Amino acid sequence: MSFRYAIYEIEYTFNERTKNGLIISRDKYLEEDTNIKLYEIGHKLYFATTYNPK
Repeated sequence: MSFRYAIYEIEYTFNERTKNGLIISRDKYLEEDTNIKLYEIGHKLYFATTYNPK
């Protein structure tokens, strides 16, 4: 799994509340303030894709 995916511990804001969890992402070089879309796959475990809002 480590050849294709990276695991990050993140802290994010949702409905003005700060939450934390782990994400699995194909992007191995996520930067701070990168927009991502989260898909919940477990308790505090998400799959992430990069997201560019218009």
